Amino acid sequence: MAGLLFLQNIWEKHLINPPPIRILKQVGGDDVISNLIFVTTHWDLDEFDMAIARERQIYPRLEPLLRSGARMKRFDMKTETAWRILDPLL
Repeated sequence: MAGLLFLQNIWEKHLINPPPIRILKQVGGDDVISNLIFVTTHWDLDEFDMAIARERQIYPRLEPLLRSGARMKRFDMKTETAWRILDPLL
């Protein structure tokens, strides 16, 4: 597995619950955490300050995985941004 993307609409009221690290390792091996990217979407909308506040709500749920090597990226519907997110996995 080259990588795993979790997508979260930054405006969605329901926040993602990432799977436990041990389950991710069972599915994707020991390197899966370093190839795990949490992508928050819809950063192209004008309410940037509100999106930052939502991101702050999401971060604590992801913190254990982020401390273990996962990454969190923002997607703003631009092709360049998509490649920046995917490039480390290719």
